[in-house]
Amino acid sequence: MNNQNASELISLLRADLHALHDDWEVLQKQSAMLKDSKFLEKIATHIKKLDSNATLALEISKLKEQAEVVHYALSTPWGAPFIGETTLLDAANNYKANNPESALMHLLSDFLKYGNHKQVPLFNVLDEISEELENSN
Repeated sequence: MNNQNASELISLLRADLHALHDDWEVLQKQSAMLKDSKFLEKIATHIKKLDSNATLALEISKLKEQAEVVHYALSTPWGAPFIGETTLLDAANNYKANNPESALMHLLSDFLKYGNHKQVPLFNVLDEISEELENSN
């Protein structure tokens, strides 16, 4: 992949990470958004786009490490305090707007419960990757 494509992919990853970060901030301020199917659909789309672009970035040596971390964070169930039955990526891929009790809603709800006390590790990791990408150019 050439440098122009790598730069474009860095821009896409930054945008994806910022979008998911902004979604999380909205949820922290307005937990009622968990009941908003259009908002959850938007989050699911952002998660899927982020993983798709991270998968593409695996082919670029200077992005490989960050891409691996992003993909791992989205595709691995989180441990304590969220003994997860699913991953954020699986929850996003399986999200259906007509299911008010979706796995995505439950996972984000669990993150919010924990987030009242501490920053959620998943979002810490993604924010760190975002900072690394900001500083990479």
